[in-house]
Amino acid sequence: MNSSFEFKRISAKSIMFFLIFVSLVNFLLAQPLVLLGISKDLSYFLSTSISGTAGLTIVLTVIETKVRNRKQIFNRMLLSFVICTAFSYYLIYLLKLFS
Repeated sequence: MNSSFEFKRISAKSIMFFLIFVSLVNFLLAQPLVLLGISKDLSYFLSTSISGTAGLTIVLTVIETKVRNRKQIFNRMLLSFVICTAFSYYLIYLLKLFS
């Protein structure tokens, strides 16, 4: 175990892009989902999961590193989906249990 792992620094531009992207998609997508008859909690969960996955994938593959390999893009998208869906579930549903 002679190799060392270094975390890459994420730029402020990436953080701002991600936050603005997630906020705009939630603003544009959550209300139409409610109007379609989906519950408010589920519509926020779906819009946050979708926007978080898309935003994090864009940040990880386009802004921070220019990835050309399809397998790396797929792996990062899958990782983004798992992280964003779990975090969205935590924010929307589990925090309601403790409040």
